[in-house]
Amino acid sequence: MEEVKPIVSINHTENAAVVTLLYEEIVSDADINKLEESITALIIQGRSKNLVLDFSRVRYLSSSALGYLITLNKSLKQQNGSLKVCGIDKKVKNASNDRYIYELLKIVQLDKFFDIYDSVDDALQCLSK
Repeated sequence: MEEVKPIVSINHTENAAVVTLLYEEIVSDADINKLEESITALIIQGRSKNLVLDFSRVRYLSSSALGYLITLNKSLKQQNGSLKVCGIDKKVKNASNDRYIYELLKIVQLDKFFDIYDSVDDALQCLSK
């Protein structure tokens, strides 16, 4: 029997839930469904209206994963919450076309849609203001 590895690790702080993505690649529908289920459960629990997503371990995201993040960002804003994204290394290359993930976000102008920070600490500091 294959071991089921969790897709996220969640830590709660005073101002936000910090969600660390544990997979290097989030590409399949199954991966995206696991991510959505984990985050939806977290939102339903209502412990925090703010989320910090830490991408420091992620090397590649599919367009469907980006679509989910857009939906999540809109949903949190409608609930007077916020989504902060961090850990997107400008030097980590996308495996399929050798582009940087951050560059991909810039190309599709999502760098203007998301609040992007270098680290979890930077994102949390913004939320504490």
